[in-house]
Amino acid sequence: MADDGNLKPAELAPQRRLDLANEHDFQLGAFRVRPAYREVRRGDVIDILEPRVMQVLAALARRMGAVVSRDELLRECWGDVSVTDDSLHRCIGRLRKLAESDGGASFAIETVPRVGYRLVPAQPAAEPKAEDGQAPAERRIGHAPLLMLLMAVVVVAGLALWWRLADQPEAWRVASYESLIDSRRTETLPALSASGRQIAYALGTEGDSRDVMVRNIRDGSIAALSEGPEDDTAPAWSPGGDRVAFVRVRAGAPCEILVKTLPAGPVRSLARCQGEEAARLIWSPDGTKLFFSERAGRREPRIIKVVAADGGPVRALTAPPAISRGDMELAVSPDGKQLAFTRWLNIGVSDIFIQDLDGGPPRQVTRDGVEVAGLAWSETGRTLFYSSNRSGDFALWSIPAEGGTSTRLGPGLREVRRMSSAPGGLLAMELADLRANLTRIAPGGGEGQALTDSAGVQWAGDYSRDGALAYVADTRGGRSVWLQQPGEAAQKITFFAVSHMDDVRWSPDGRRLVFVAATKGRWALYEIAASGGRPRALLAGAFTIESPSWEADGRHVVFVSRRDGENRIWRIDVQQPERLQALSGPGWKAAKATAAGVLAIKDGAPGIWRLAPDGSVTQVAPYPAEAPHAWTVLGERQYWLEVPRRGTPQVMSASIHGGPAEVFAQAPQAAWFSGVAVDPRGGSVVYTRMIEFNQDIGLMTLTRSGS
Repeated sequence: MADDGNLKPAELAPQRRLDLANEHDFQLGAFRVRPAYREVRRGDVIDILEPRVMQVLAALARRMGAVVSRDELLRECWGDVSVTDDSLHRCIGRLRKLAESDGGASFAIETVPRVGYRLVPAQPAAEPKAEDGQAPAERRIGHAPLLMLLMAVVVVAGLALWWRLADQPEAWRVASYESLIDSRRTETLPALSASGRQIAYALGTEGDSRDVMVRNIRDGSIAALSEGPEDDTAPAWSPGGDRVAFVRVRAGAPCEILVKTLPAGPVRSLARCQGEEAARLIWSPDGTKLFFSERAGRREPRIIKVVAADGGPVRALTAPPAISRGDMELAVSPDGKQLAFTRWLNIGVSDIFIQDLDGGPPRQVTRDGVEVAGLAWSETGRTLFYSSNRSGDFALWSIPAEGGTSTRLGPGLREVRRMSSAPGGLLAMELADLRANLTRIAPGGGEGQALTDSAGVQWAGDYSRDGALAYVADTRGGRSVWLQQPGEAAQKITFFAVSHMDDVRWSPDGRRLVFVAATKGRWALYEIAASGGRPRALLAGAFTIESPSWEADGRHVVFVSRRDGENRIWRIDVQQPERLQALSGPGWKAAKATAAGVLAIKDGAPGIWRLAPDGSVTQVAPYPAEAPHAWTVLGERQYWLEVPRRGTPQVMSASIHGGPAEVFAQAPQAAWFSGVAVDPRGGSVVYTRMIEFNQDIGLMTLTRSGS
């Protein structure tokens, strides 16, 4: 049998030492735990834990419900420092006192003799069972007809109760959790075999040479299913466990869907993609078909397609709107009759849909308009599990497949991303740790100066003329705009729930800002005073808004918006937002209002272009050579970020009037989502530097409440 784990094991990298600064906040019953601040809050009561005590709590919480050995706790929390078990016992005792302060209603820490400890979240009290008993002898009924009538009433009542309960949504809870694959490498796209005994996943960083690996869950042995210079990803087990399909990505060429027969059979080509990548592969439960999501071009929406497992033509299943990013994560119901998928309007705006595979239009399941990163069916086919930032952080949720109310599962210890399910309530999931801080670099480069050092992600926004930096911070509590005045601590100025936020820009007088945010399923352009207060929506709708900038009059804002499947440049009057004007035809990626007029970058064309008032365009500089990751203009010069597939990223600079491009400075570890902000006081540049990026795989067991 192929699904038996008899594959050559590979060595895992050692466990990382736990760093509180990089641990995300989580909920533990009534307690809100903030590891980076060593803070535990219950209502208005705040406890500050000692660093080691908080490390032990965070280490146990990472493996909620699973046993963590003493050696693991000592290694993760004390590292190379030599200590006795007494130090660990003291930390456990302090945590038990914390649990007792809530009467044990939130969590408990159990000792497993000779092994270690486990953190057990409190479960809701079970419904009391009806007690069996017999009525007193004097109340017995001796008349047969009356007894039969009573029995009939009981049967009818029982059937009515059964019907009512069968029609109720399933209630799921977390029975156990373990950190299944946790190394210094990046592990993504987990795929459980149908037996639940093995898991396949992609090892390596996206855009690099990833390999498909297989791990035996029972004994931990690992084998490489694909090795070499190719970039292999998105594995999927066949229902019989005898084949694994995966995607091979080649730069500049269409990707290829391959199928390998286990344990040592050949690899055969099943189909060619239209574009360079396919996002996900899923087998039909009967093993006759493969479903996948891909896009034909970089600006095209993703479409879900199907191909027979023995080859043949590829057929499109979904038809997303042209203005959308398309249909991405997908999962087939256990009976093979329905396909669940996520449809993305834009970054931060997506919902779950279900397509009947016999035909007909898709049915919308969620209506949150937030980010949905992963999706899987329950084994009963009645519930969908999904990961989303609908409450600020990326956590695990469940929702009835027919629609209804979503329920959060688990405390959300790390960001939950893509997932895979198997019978027995097994759910494998990506767990992401991401920390990226703002770094200032001077012309010529050097080490750079860290401007932020907090957990989460911050990305460069814009400098005011007096040197105040505005930027977006993404924490477990959500995304918000922050301001950092020269010589002062940063201050948060927005306090409303969003699923995405970007592109913060100062007004010329330094008194106002505009920014883009996604909320309640719509993108909007907001204005806010630099002193804070309530943001004002200037424009909102089911379209994208990107790259806003102020004109010199401080009244008009120029931006790029995708409304009819094409990106155009627009101008809005901040004082009269209903006065909206299209400045260009289709095909633009970014725009910047400058003293030299509106400068813009075309999608798929080199250089920068000037838009004349009559709508005509003229190329004024040959650089950037291609659309960059980030681009801005200050005075007579433009700056952009180049992030190569391999090699060190760098900030480039050139005149807006033409001439050669030059390297402004190296930008080590620049994040792909980084912006660039130029300080007008001295010409230094701020970008987002990746401090930590790691994705591991966890395994959760879910049970239905009452089962």
